[in-house]
Amino acid sequence: MDYFAVTAQVWERSTKETIQNIFDNNSKLLDCPPSHTGYSKKRLSALSHFFNCHGAQLDPRYFGQKGNSFPVSLNSAKDLDGNISYGTVVAAECCFGAQLSDPSESGISIANNYLGNHALSFMGSSTIAYGPSSGQGLADLICQYFMKSVHCGASAGRALLEARQKFLNVSGPNIDAYELKTLAQFYILGDPSISLVKSDESKTAMNTVENRRMNLYNKGLAIGQSVAPAKKVRIKRKSKHEKALNAVLKQTGFEDAQQETVFETGAAKAAKGEMKNFFGGNVRYRTYQKSKKYDGIRNIKALVVKENDEQLLGWRVYFSR
Repeated sequence: MDYFAVTAQVWERSTKETIQNIFDNNSKLLDCPPSHTGYSKKRLSALSHFFNCHGAQLDPRYFGQKGNSFPVSLNSAKDLDGNISYGTVVAAECCFGAQLSDPSESGISIANNYLGNHALSFMGSSTIAYGPSSGQGLADLICQYFMKSVHCGASAGRALLEARQKFLNVSGPNIDAYELKTLAQFYILGDPSISLVKSDESKTAMNTVENRRMNLYNKGLAIGQSVAPAKKVRIKRKSKHEKALNAVLKQTGFEDAQQETVFETGAAKAAKGEMKNFFGGNVRYRTYQKSKKYDGIRNIKALVVKENDEQLLGWRVYFSR
């Protein structure tokens, strides 16, 4: 399947993995830098578009990154007007990638301009989104799950629901604050009932809209019983693993982080008795952030450390898109 995809150079390894998972090849992925404005109509004619770039609030552009350089990777008016094919579907990992704004104040947003130029579905974030620099997580996962579901013939609305359910299954049974935010902030613009890809699924008595809806509903109920989301703790408790925690902070460059925010999860609702241990009861997340601003782009680095009463369970570093 043909596609158009652009990544900030700093996230090339992660995006290559995402594009490979979606399209079975990543040979057409474009890095930024170099700057890639003024795309040809032929290049943009592909019906699947994917971005893993920076976005900025109320800015109708996406940006790449290499070091402290943030060249433009997509310009709403310059690149999209008259160049998008009817039926295009877009997934954007970028911060504010699907934010809507008053065009008289900031210019027409990328999401609105795609839809105004015959795209039929746009999936992106309304606020600051996060993901790793290598490997897969957060925005990488929810965007690729959506795109793969669309390619299998799901309507845009069903594709988003299936993406959210798969994201929870993969990320659970405990969900940290950044995973929870990812689940809430990514949404679709366009008619959710439209199926953009013709499905080869045979129409049988079991493969009906009603049966699919019932299955998704029941999956949702099951996930609600088996996944425990993080909740912010007002009264903070010191870590019982301070030595190990300090080593992680030093290793990741967060030893000078000025603020720690703590979240806790209880055991999943379905867990009872000894099963609570298997569902990870009493899990705590300690989160830290560092940020710098470059020409209107807020570049945030976040650390999430996972622990319980017995041990430090692991840690992750996320970067704002």
